[in-house]
Amino acid sequence: MRSLLGQTALYGLSTVAVRLLNYALVPLHTVAFSANQADYGIISELYAWVTFLNVVFMFGMETAFFRYAGQQGKARSDSSPEGAPSTGTIDLSKVFGTAFVSLLISTAIGCSLLIGGSTGIASFLQLPGMQHFVIWFALIIGLDTLANIPFALLRLQGRPLYYLSVKLLNVILNVSLNAFFLWPLVQGQFDLFSAVGYTYDPAIGVGYVFIANLAASVLTMLALLPLLFKLRMGFDFALWKRMIAYGSPFILAGLAGMVNETLDRILLVRWLPGDTLANRAQVGVYSAAYKLSIFMTLAVQAFRLGAEPFFFKMAGQRDAAEVYALVMRGFVLVAAFIFLGVSLLLQPLGYILGANYREALYVVPILLMANLWLGIYYNLSVWYKISDRTRNAIWLALAGALITLAGNAWGIPRYGYWASAWTTLLAYSGMAILSALWGRRHYPIPYPFVRLAGLILSAALLYALYFWVEGLLLSEPGSSATGYLIWLLRLAVLSLFGLIAWRIEGRRLLQQLKGR
Repeated sequence: MRSLLGQTALYGLSTVAVRLLNYALVPLHTVAFSANQADYGIISELYAWVTFLNVVFMFGMETAFFRYAGQQGKARSDSSPEGAPSTGTIDLSKVFGTAFVSLLISTAIGCSLLIGGSTGIASFLQLPGMQHFVIWFALIIGLDTLANIPFALLRLQGRPLYYLSVKLLNVILNVSLNAFFLWPLVQGQFDLFSAVGYTYDPAIGVGYVFIANLAASVLTMLALLPLLFKLRMGFDFALWKRMIAYGSPFILAGLAGMVNETLDRILLVRWLPGDTLANRAQVGVYSAAYKLSIFMTLAVQAFRLGAEPFFFKMAGQRDAAEVYALVMRGFVLVAAFIFLGVSLLLQPLGYILGANYREALYVVPILLMANLWLGIYYNLSVWYKISDRTRNAIWLALAGALITLAGNAWGIPRYGYWASAWTTLLAYSGMAILSALWGRRHYPIPYPFVRLAGLILSAALLYALYFWVEGLLLSEPGSSATGYLIWLLRLAVLSLFGLIAWRIEGRRLLQQLKGR
C-alpha cells in the first residue's frame, strides 16, 4: 500500500502538473475561437478520431509489456495453460525490444496508409481540402505510439522524475507554441509578432493547434532517445507471439472503450438536427464543459498509472485480494470528495471558459460521476488482467459501447449533448457493475460494495440538495449576502459529507491500514 501510494503520488504530481499546464489551452482556445465555436468543434472531433487510432496503433503492447516485464521478468511458456505458474525468465531488454520493434514496424505501415489516403480521409471527415491535417495527425499518432513503450519502461522502473521531465517538456512546448500562434487571433492583430517573422494566417486557423502538437511530439521522442540507446533492441519472435496473444484482445476492448469516451463528439456532429457548422459549434461548447471534469480525470489517470504495475507486482501474493479491496476503498473515498468538491465550485470554475462556452456547465457533475465509475472499473479490471482472461475485457467494453451507441442514437436528436453526458455515466457504471459480478466468479475480492455505494449515493444526494438550495438563494434578487451564503452552504455540504464518509468508510479504512 505504501508503494502504491508513493507511485500514485509521484505519477499524480506529474499528471497534475502536465495536465494543468495543458489546461491553459482551454481558456486560450475558447477565447481565440469564441467567434466561431465550430473551429473548436473541429479540434475536439479530430482528437476524438485520434483516440481510436491510438488504440489500433498500440495493439495492446503496453499492457503486454507490463505483463511480461512487470513481474520480475517472468513469463509463461506457450504450452502453459491459462492461469498456470510462470516458467522461464526473460531479460527486460528483450521484452522492451520486442515490443518497441513490433510497434516501429506496425506504426510505419499505419502512418504510410494514413498519409497515402489523406485526401479521401479529409473528404470523409467533411473537411475538404484539409488533407494536411490528416498528414500532421498521422505523424503525431506515430510518434506518440513509439513513445508509449519507453514511458511504460520508466513507470516499471520507478523513474517518475525522468517521466515527469519529458512530459513537462512536451506540454511546455505545446502550450508555448499554441500561445505564440494564436495570441494574434486573441488580440485581433494578425501581424502582432511580425518582428520575428510570423503573421497569423486565417487559412491555417485551427491547424496551428495541430502544428504545435506535432512539434511537441517530436521533442518528446528526442528526449526519450537516450533511454532507447541504453537498451539492446533485440526481437524475440516466440515472445512476440505470446505478447500479441495477450495484448490483442485489448484492441477491441480499447476501441470499445474509446466509443464510450469520445465517440459522442463524432456522433453529435452527425446526429444533431442542425447543419454541420452549427453541430460542430455544439460539439465545441460540450467539449469545453467536458474539460472541467479534468479534476476527476486527473485522479483516475494518476491512479491508473501507479496502480497498473502495482497490481501486477502484487499478483500471486497471499494477501493480494485484501490489498486490492483496500485500494478500491481508498479510491472511492477520494473520488467521492473530488466529485462533490468540483460540483460545488462549478460556477467559479466556469470562468476558466470563454463566455460563449459556459452554457453546458451543468453537464459537468454528470461527467464527474461518470469518470468516478470509470475509475471503479479500472480497479475491478484487475481480475481479468492478472488471471490472463483479457478476452473478457472485450465483452465488458462492448457492453459499454452498446449502451453508448443506443443512448446517443436515441438521445442526441432529442436532447443534444445532455443525452451524451448521461449516456457516458450509464455506460461506465454499467461496465463496472458487470465487471464486479463477473469477477466474483473468477477472482473473488472482498470489496464492501454496500458501503462504497453508500459513499457514492451520499455525495450525489448532497450535491442535489446543494443545487436545490442554491437555486432558492439565487432566486432572491438584490441580496448582497447571497454570495456569502452560497460559500457557507458549500462549506457546510462538504463538511457534512466528510462526517458521513468518516462514519461509512474512513474510520474502518484507517484502522485497517494501521493494522497492516
